[in-house]
Amino acid sequence: MAVGFLKEMLKEKKEIRIDSCGTIFSSFGGPTPQAIKIMKEYEIDISSHKAKSLSKDLIDEADLILVTEEKHRERVRELNPEAENKTFLLKEFAGDKKPPPEGGVPPKAGNLEIRDPIGLSDEVYREVAGEVKSALEKALPRILEYLRK
Repeated sequence: MAVGFLKEMLKEKKEIRIDSCGTIFSSFGGPTPQAIKIMKEYEIDISSHKAKSLSKDLIDEADLILVTEEKHRERVRELNPEAENKTFLLKEFAGDKKPPPEGGVPPKAGNLEIRDPIGLSDEVYREVAGEVKSALEKALPRILEYLRK
């Protein structure tokens, strides 16, 4: 869903390549029927989307890597530790950091993660889609600045 939103937001920026990669399996199908259905509600067709398998080569080629869960960032680090400085949780990149508690340590990434809705209800897909869209809208100016496009 994130790639669908981002492609729509950047449709005028033909020079920006947007990929979606899976971090666990080596071969991927298309989006789930629920994801297709929910994205149609936003008038975005993701039915032909195919995720790629994350690889060191794709990481090397990327200027910016946005992930939704900490385990995804960890997988990027496993494949290429040098990608640390260009790999961010989407909500972190969007500036959704919560202030640390009084005199305390900043919160862990958990509150900056966006859960994976696979296997859950349409309502959860809607919530996740809204969360992803909101984070991307907040992050868009920074994405463009980061890429200098």
